[in-house]
Amino acid sequence: MKPIIDNTTQDWFALQGQEQNGWTGIQFKRYFDTCDPMDVPIKSGTNILIFAYGLVDLDLCQSNVDIMYHENRRGTRILPLVCRSTSK
Repeated sequence: MKPIIDNTTQDWFALQGQEQNGWTGIQFKRYFDTCDPMDVPIKSGTNILIFAYGLVDLDLCQSNVDIMYHENRRGTRILPLVCRSTSK
């Protein structure tokens, strides 16, 4: 089964990223609730992050992008987050 590619909206924005010694780090931002049905709202409290990664970087500018299955390269993390209040 192939994943559904969400190419209707771009709701997150890359701030910076780097690859070093076999590790990749990416910093990005997005709204807590994007109102996009393909995005899960980020809530204050416990959030579960799921991730998977492949061995090849994709070039999404190519029309024949083929996402390979991640095999056992996947995981989850529990993230306790506190949303900042916008009221004064």
